[in-house]
Amino acid sequence: MPGLPEEGGYLFVIEKSRPAGAAGLRLRLKNQQLIDADKGLLIEGRSTAREVYFAAVTPGAVVDQGRVPVEGGFFSYHFDPTAIHRRIPIYDIANLRSGRKEIGRVIHLTFFSAEKAADGTPYHAFARVILRGTLAIYTS
Repeated sequence: MPGLPEEGGYLFVIEKSRPAGAAGLRLRLKNQQLIDADKGLLIEGRSTAREVYFAAVTPGAVVDQGRVPVEGGFFSYHFDPTAIHRRIPIYDIANLRSGRKEIGRVIHLTFFSAEKAADGTPYHAFARVILRGTLAIYTS
């Protein structure tokens, strides 16, 4: 798939059920909020993992992937449209006719982690943010 590094990409798989009382991976986002096309979107969250993996996919390409550290139970990821556009030019950040700032693509941004329940039982969790142009939709 275009956008993947030579070493490949991630495939996230979770168990069918979680341990009792498992909080999972939680993001500090509203269900819907606008994204500033210049500044992007800062996504912060909570996790019991050591790191959180992320993958940003648009139809036809992976536009970003990696992992962010969890420190003191918190992590953050900055979705930067300008940086994404520099690396993956199919992610347009301006109207090609008018030149005005505009984001029209849909991005599925998935966060994945290896969590631990309060009793120490390991399990996996994920959270998804769908970016529709300049609208972020958090599906928990």
